[in-house]
Amino acid sequence: MSNLAELLLRVGALAAVAWVFATLLHALVFSIHVVQSASMVPTLRIGDRVLVVKSCVLGVNPAQGDIVVARTPKLPEESIRREVIKRVLWIEASNIVLARWSWHQRNQDWRPDSARLFIIGDNIDFSRDSRHYGAIPGEDILGLAVYIVWPPKRTGWLTRRTRRKTS
Repeated sequence: MSNLAELLLRVGALAAVAWVFATLLHALVFSIHVVQSASMVPTLRIGDRVLVVKSCVLGVNPAQGDIVVARTPKLPEESIRREVIKRVLWIEASNIVLARWSWHQRNQDWRPDSARLFIIGDNIDFSRDSRHYGAIPGEDILGLAVYIVWPPKRTGWLTRRTRRKTS
């Protein structure tokens, strides 16, 4: 076998191993979520690509203030359950009672149900969230959004306190 053929065989084998490794990482550890709506502006914008660490890998529940990707309940006017990216307002039995808070419908109290999460968009005027479909079960959390990977001018870590300016 010639040196060129041997080199091509090795490069091909290395590419195949890299592809299998990347596919397993994507299937089991992380995914890229494309922001589809303005519900998280100014933190996230339409078209942003966000790295999401899958819940099954974390082994922990998201905390209040985290940005998560979740599966919504199937609503009567929709034929499928959608994946959304929202901020966790409260979780499980955090014993928070939110009365007439600016993120909620005025003059209405909200109490967390056991083992459920109340998720809400940062841009409440353009967000369809737990105010519409109620708290969601923890098993509907698909992962934790950790990093904006695209566009390059907006890359950065997403933390519990991340609220980006509209610039």
